[in-house]
Amino acid sequence: MVTETISFLYDKNWMAVFGEPAIIQEPNRENPETYYTWLMLFKDGNRIDLNIRTKEFALEDNDLI
Repeated sequence: MVTETISFLYDKNWMAVFGEPAIIQEPNRENPETYYTWLMLFKDGNRIDLNIRTKEFALEDNDLI
């Protein structure tokens, strides 16, 4: 959960903390102001499927209840 998503979309330097990416997919672009997903595979073999959501969206999303 994040307070906003846009800064994560425009400055992706934060991803470097996980390692050097081999492939990054961004499957959803429907509503990036409220939630966003990255499917990341790193050169060391680690994989992270990361979803960020604003607090407001998370509280409204019935899938989380």
